[in-house]
Amino acid sequence: MEVARLAMPVHNAGDGLRLALESVCGQSSGDFSLTVLDDGSTDGSWDMLQSYASRDSRIRLHRNESRAGLVAAWDKVAALAVSESGDYFGWVADHDRLDPDWLEVLAGSLKAREEAVLVYPKTCYVHDLANADEVFAFGPSIDSADYSNYEWLTRLPQMGQFAGDMIYGLMRSSALRRMGGFPASIFPDRLFVLGLALMGGIVHESGTIRYRYVPEGSNAYRAPMEKQLTTLFNTGNRPSFPYLSAALHFLRSPDPASAGAVTDEDAKSLRGYMGLLHAQYMANNYREEISLELRAPNVADAFPRGLIYFMEAGLSGDWSLLFANISRTRDKLKAAYANLNECRARVQQLKEELRGKRR
Repeated sequence: MEVARLAMPVHNAGDGLRLALESVCGQSSGDFSLTVLDDGSTDGSWDMLQSYASRDSRIRLHRNESRAGLVAAWDKVAALAVSESGDYFGWVADHDRLDPDWLEVLAGSLKAREEAVLVYPKTCYVHDLANADEVFAFGPSIDSADYSNYEWLTRLPQMGQFAGDMIYGLMRSSALRRMGGFPASIFPDRLFVLGLALMGGIVHESGTIRYRYVPEGSNAYRAPMEKQLTTLFNTGNRPSFPYLSAALHFLRSPDPASAGAVTDEDAKSLRGYMGLLHAQYMANNYREEISLELRAPNVADAFPRGLIYFMEAGLSGDWSLLFANISRTRDKLKAAYANLNECRARVQQLKEELRGKRR
């Protein structure tokens, strides 16, 4: 049976922590462990965690004496969780509630969809976890199987706001190791999900539910940036250029995986294509913030000059460089997928011929 390693970062979770822990520990599939990292809580969360761990041997507790921020906590608790061998991995939130069959259903979907690297559940937004019947909104239902490979990579950067729900699913542990954790950037969940999409399929599983707690009056998709920075980082590890770092992530960082493409060159084309579309999305949606960072005196020390010129040209409305690159990359991408489909068809033909000879 497949083993799942679950990971929960916790910081001042309050009363919701009890329901979150009970929903994980009450899963119908019991072949899992839950690694919990308390990130410097001061509200009694640590005492509650110790109480639950004393009654359930599947819980492994760790603690940061001072708060590191959510990105560092996500990465640390994930590394601790997958230090034990396991087939699947999943982050679970300290303020969410899961259906009892959440793990069983998601693991079954991953097993059935060999091309998939991530399966995420139906998400229901609630203001009160204890009263989950009062759902006021629903999360995404995006599935890579509904698109051609080319359409999927083209559209996903425009749907990145849903990554905050998609990330709380179940993924293959091998995919997490290849990704190397969350990027130290704003929108880390968005960048992580886009990176996973370069490796394989992302599946929406409507057969089980995750209830996401959203405080009344808040926006589930777009929190104020200062709040995001405060949540994601402590004052000592904030990125100096949060918007530029996020916009240029796929164009300046090394490829963590082969992306399942036919050749290394095809993998670079996939990542480059995603990077160009993501940069355009960021420039269109965060023009003022990126413009301000581009005017900082030390920006040239942080980014290659060519990428700075690239973003400046885009912000001025001259996307000719971008679209020229997109056109070239798109042609390479379509050729790569055509080659891949031909290879698959030939493999299927050889299998049928082999079966005919055995008869």
